[in-house]
Amino acid sequence: MNIRLFKSFSVLLILAIAGCTGGVAVAPNPTTAETTAASVEAASEKNCSTIEESPGVPFPCVGGTLSLEELEINKGLVHEFFVTAWENNDFALIDEKIPADAKDYSPLGSGVGPESFKGIIGMFHEAMDGITAEGSEMAEGDLVTHFWKISGTHSKGTIFGVPPTNKDLVLTGTTTVRVKDGKIVARWSQLDMFGFMQQLGVIPPIGGGETPSGQ
Repeated sequence: MNIRLFKSFSVLLILAIAGCTGGVAVAPNPTTAETTAASVEAASEKNCSTIEESPGVPFPCVGGTLSLEELEINKGLVHEFFVTAWENNDFALIDEKIPADAKDYSPLGSGVGPESFKGIIGMFHEAMDGITAEGSEMAEGDLVTHFWKISGTHSKGTIFGVPPTNKDLVLTGTTTVRVKDGKIVARWSQLDMFGFMQQLGVIPPIGGGETPSGQ
């Protein structure tokens, strides 16, 4: 076999092998996986120790290990509380599920106890009619994070300095809560205030386009 033919055959053989193995998943190296898990855990512990000791909003660190059943119970509690409190403006439920020392960290104002929750929910109900709430949850340890959307018609009162526009408004956000003994003892919220203010007409659409469809 001449050299040129041998080289061609070798290249074809390599390509054939690559083609056969290209779609096969390679199992992760156990050592690498353990190292990655240890690194993540170490970074989390570092964040918890340094941020909790600094001023401002503490880091929502995961506490404890719960069974799958307990995680589902916490998710259900948070979902039911969120939907019922927002749709019904249910202050009795807020008093029942939010302890007096519960911490509330929100861009709309941080506070302590059920009054902070009532203030934010009540503000929207004073301005909007027909509020509905949707959300989906995931949980780890004593924390539950839910992705939510509230919708309603801005027909009742002023909100963020804007009088009734009769527009159908949507506010979305992500909230993480800490659950202890069936109660919400802390909440960290992030809201799409930029998008909400665009819907109110306070902020023009980026690039001179139209306000997002359906908002």
